[in-house]
Amino acid sequence: MPINPKTKFNEPTGLSGEWNTEHSTLFWHPGSPLQVKFAIEKLTANLFKHDPKSPEHPAYICPNAGPLGEIFITLRLEAVFPAERLYSLHAAFKGSRNWLLETEFLEKSKTAFDYWCSKLKVPTEEIPWAQASPILLEQEIRSTLAAEDEAASKREDPAAIAALQQQILASIRSGDVFRSSNKEGNTRIYFNGTHFARRDEGEYPDYITYPTEAEFLTAMRHWHDWNARRDTYPHSPPELDVWRFIQSQLMR
Repeated sequence: MPINPKTKFNEPTGLSGEWNTEHSTLFWHPGSPLQVKFAIEKLTANLFKHDPKSPEHPAYICPNAGPLGEIFITLRLEAVFPAERLYSLHAAFKGSRNWLLETEFLEKSKTAFDYWCSKLKVPTEEIPWAQASPILLEQEIRSTLAAEDEAASKREDPAAIAALQQQILASIRSGDVFRSSNKEGNTRIYFNGTHFARRDEGEYPDYITYPTEAEFLTAMRHWHDWNARRDTYPHSPPELDVWRFIQSQLMR
């Protein structure tokens, strides 16, 4: 955002419309489309979905709002070679003219895309397109669709999750607690003899009791959410793994 030379504050430009720019690259990867999708999601911190408009090449899209405005990212398998697969990554950036100078928008867009490219095996020599195999590409399309269907059909066992939740409740009733500390104060979550409770001390003191087990479990799921998925972001871990993490945070 531009700085007003008089006030020294960042202020809107007053311009309407959007800045637009696009960046693309090819890159080599030995993994399957779903494996590369997972890797690119980790790299860009965005979740992708199947692109139904690309039946001839497995492709994934990510329309997402970012710090510059909107980013529309496309990941596509372009060709299959005997030893590796060739993918493309395309990003279309949009940014408000009211909040960004053109030079700032172009610079930040390029910086973001260049960082992604630095983590990819971008071709440095001419691509031997004659060695690409249409047969292997067709096999890849079929196997990718089958893998997507299998992943979509997987369901977690609610009974296993409920059993683990009951173990956690029993542990807290027997004296285990959740604790956290930071510069703003301390939090202790425990069983007070009749209800599950949370006590906050420090800058924002508070005391909460939870009328039901369900409300308490919901609160605990929310309280541990970020830490439970910090190492897998932007992907969500299986719910059973989340409750295993929550159980591991109990202290005596």
